[in-house]
Amino acid sequence: MRLPVMLFVVSLLALSACQDGASRARADKGDGTVRIAPTDASGGIRLAPQTIVKTVDVVGSDKDRAAGSGYVHIGFTSPYRPSRLLGYYRVTAAHAGYAVTLDGKAGLSAMKAKTRFALSVAPLGDGSRGAITIRGD
Repeated sequence: MRLPVMLFVVSLLALSACQDGASRARADKGDGTVRIAPTDASGGIRLAPQTIVKTVDVVGSDKDRAAGSGYVHIGFTSPYRPSRLLGYYRVTAAHAGYAVTLDGKAGLSAMKAKTRFALSVAPLGDGSRGAITIRGD
C-alpha cells in the first residue's frame, strides 16, 4: 500500500467522530483505541461530522503495491441520511480537486490523479450506514 493512501486512512481515522475524541481501530485480537492528531493528508476529503468508523480493512501486499491493486475499505455509520452524506462528500471531493460522479442515490465515485475514492450509503434507522473504498497511489 502506498504512503498517500495510508496517510488518507490515518487521516480518516483521526477525524472519525468518537465520543471521547479518540479514533477506534479493530484488531485481530480485540479492539483498540488509537489517539492521532488530525491532519489533512487525505487530499482534502475528510469524514463527515459525527461519522463512527466501524471497520477498516487494508488489503495489499508487495505484489499488490507493484500492480497498484491494493485498497482500503472503511465501514461506518452516521446519524445523517444518505442524501445528506452524498451531498457532503460530493462538495468536499470537488473542493479537493476530485472529478466526482454520482452513482444514483446510493453512492458516488471521485478521481484525482491515480487515486479513486468510492462511497456507498444506505439508510439505517434515522441515519445511514456506508462504506468508503480508496484505491490508487
